[in-house]
Amino acid sequence: MKYYLRDISIEDKEFIYCTKKSSIYDFVKKTWGWDEAYQMRDFHSDFNLTDFKIIALNKKDIGFIQTNESEIMINIIEIHVIQEYQGHGIGSSIIKSIIEQAAKDNKTITIGCFKDNLRAKELYTKLGFKVIATTDTHFNMEYSLMNK
Repeated sequence: MKYYLRDISIEDKEFIYCTKKSSIYDFVKKTWGWDEAYQMRDFHSDFNLTDFKIIALNKKDIGFIQTNESEIMINIIEIHVIQEYQGHGIGSSIIKSIIEQAAKDNKTITIGCFKDNLRAKELYTKLGFKVIATTDTHFNMEYSLMNK
């Protein structure tokens, strides 16, 4: 499956919210309970067009990635692929390309996931990320060239 990343526009905001909600709803509901008004407020207050890329396949939007980059680090804030396209290596491929770029730029990569999201944790571990911290609800992970 040949995907591509594209810049977002304000018109993509609803797709991003709906994709995120479908991905995290069960984890959030189990952990804190789902409060739609709170989730909408939080999403809209943090929304920044420059942080996101849409993941597309054959001109169909199938997910998104949100990152934040500094001189020393790339933080993968979130990556979500809609369910019917999960398990096809798309997320892995995107993260591998970020790893390649980070290696060229000598940067560390961080990512996190809910502790209950074992599928995400397994993927990140397989790609070379190590757990560097935990909270009551999340694993915080890091990929460093020193890990290799």
